[in-house]
Amino acid sequence: MKRNTVIAILLTLLALFLAAPAARAADAWLTSYDEAVAQSKKTGKPILADFTGSDWCGWCIKLKEEVFSKPEFGKWAAGNVVLLELDFPRKKELPKPLTEQNKKLAAKYGIRGYPTVLFLDEEGEPFGRSGYIEGGPKAWCANADAVLGSRPQIHPQTNYAVAAELAKQKEVPLLLIVEKDDDAKRAAAVSALLRDKHMIGLGGRMVVARVRRKGAGASSAASLKEVDDLLKQHQVKSGDVQIALVDLPKNTLLHSAAKAPAANELVSVLKDKLPQPKYSGEWLDDYQAAVSFAAALGRPLLLDFTGSDWCGWCIKLDKEVFETEEFKKYAKENLVLVKLDFPKKKELPAHLKAQNDGLAEKFAVQGFPTIKVLSSSAQPLGDMGYMEGGPVPFVKRLSEIVASGGKK
Repeated sequence: MKRNTVIAILLTLLALFLAAPAARAADAWLTSYDEAVAQSKKTGKPILADFTGSDWCGWCIKLKEEVFSKPEFGKWAAGNVVLLELDFPRKKELPKPLTEQNKKLAAKYGIRGYPTVLFLDEEGEPFGRSGYIEGGPKAWCANADAVLGSRPQIHPQTNYAVAAELAKQKEVPLLLIVEKDDDAKRAAAVSALLRDKHMIGLGGRMVVARVRRKGAGASSAASLKEVDDLLKQHQVKSGDVQIALVDLPKNTLLHSAAKAPAANELVSVLKDKLPQPKYSGEWLDDYQAAVSFAAALGRPLLLDFTGSDWCGWCIKLDKEVFETEEFKKYAKENLVLVKLDFPKKKELPAHLKAQNDGLAEKFAVQGFPTIKVLSSSAQPLGDMGYMEGGPVPFVKRLSEIVASGGKK
């Protein structure tokens, strides 16, 4: 065989090898919404739903060419989401059932333009959105990570000692979840448990610790010894996944189970054993904690997207409304307050910056101040901003939005 022929064959094989991840990424896109939901429930991964005009929309084509067709995106998607393409072509005809499905979903989610990328939970509820972003797969996936990070869920401590100290400070029980190995199916079940909306509603009433015995995510040996000592003290039997609810100050075991039960089973047990959440109307910066308080107390959320140290209208809103006794009294009795800051003169902790960026994307925030009013289950009810007249007209308008239940 001639040398040039060998080189040509090798180059062809190399091209096919390099193209394989992109091909796999393309093959990974589902077109059936029901199938995507089923896969989401099975894996615990959210759905990335791409509403696109694949053969006519310029920005859709750019998004596919620059991001979705790249190996980097395929690798990221495989580990993080279930892919769903909802196409609205003009030059080709889709099967009728698919066309009808896509039209119904566009109406359901209020899609007004393409491309629109929605992030959906396993029940099909949206928790974030995106679109075309410059910078290729790296920039797009970084933004998607921020959106995923804003998803309501319980964020457990991975070190028992830290979790125990936090539970003592907050005067709440500690829910201990011990995993004996890195079994992917078992880990996914625990992750799904921590994203269950009913579990989230209990998040403000306890501290959660999730520790593993071996593998890359394993806790320190010292931390595991403390866990073992605690379990032995209460004579809890070992299991693949262990659940223990402990009142540490009283050294009382409130509940234990050999394996992680279904969310509804655990919630029904925890409801009667956990204390009522303590919230006195202060501004929170942790969105997930605020969602937990809102669900537990049955109160709406007020999200204040603000530039606290540079935005003139934000500063006026703070002074004329939020810092007044009238508003504080109303909020203490009726709201859960969340401050989502975008400062210029100070630097936020990395986790808060990622959270706030993700929430700004999720709620399509275009400027500051933007006030988002959510229901106790974190569903959008309405928007507000700066209003003249102080706390009275502001509270009046806020009360109207809450009373309307999001209906215009």
